Amino acid sequence: MPFEPLGTDEPLEESAPRPKSFEGQLMTGCSVILVSSFLVYLLAMWPFLVFEHRTSAQLYTALAFATIPTFIVGAVFVRLGKLAGAAGFTGGLFVGAVFLYLRLETVLTARFNPMLDQPEYPPEWKWLVPIAWLLAGLTVLFIVLPKGTNLSEG
Repeated sequence: MPFEPLGTDEPLEESAPRPKSFEGQLMTGCSVILVSSFLVYLLAMWPFLVFEHRTSAQLYTALAFATIPTFIVGAVFVRLGKLAGAAGFTGGLFVGAVFLYLRLETVLTARFNPMLDQPEYPPEWKWLVPIAWLLAGLTVLFIVLPKGTNLSEG
């Protein structure tokens, strides 16, 4: 046979490691971003749909039920997913803060209708609470982010 092996190669004890495919890395990173941002948003949103939050105590309860699991899950995604997890956590935080602002805006519109239950907290909280929540989440992100992660990767 003209294409018969010559037998001149050195025998390998182990096979060479396969390089990671670029497409596989892209799909993994995009999947981590998608899943983490969606999960962070869902965890941040559900307490405000389930619990009433017209008084300060009710708002604190809803915030506690939103913040604790959201930040724990976000920290896990940031630690395991590195930059992709951080991007997904940040995206979920921003969308969650917008949802929180719009939800508090909806509750505070009751001030214009005396027939509805009046919220107990001041109207400034509609923008102050989402900003504080977002900054707390970003603080968790930078605390948990692995030290060697380059945030300017393109």
